[in-house]
Amino acid sequence: MVTLPLPERSLRLRDVQQLVPYSKMHLNRLEKRGEFPPRIRLGARRVVWKLSEVMAWLDAKRTDQKAA
Repeated sequence: MVTLPLPERSLRLRDVQQLVPYSKMHLNRLEKRGEFPPRIRLGARRVVWKLSEVMAWLDAKRTDQKAA
């Protein structure tokens, strides 16, 4: 039996905002400064973020707070 890895899960804006309580504008600012994972444009009006990248960003933030 062959086991295939699960595909990477994509998050829409409202999903990201459930994990990261920031406004759309603040997320845009962080992304432009390179301080938040980049979005993936699927179409003219649809963007998503990779779940693994958002979770890694959150883990880094938690680690930074513990070190401070």
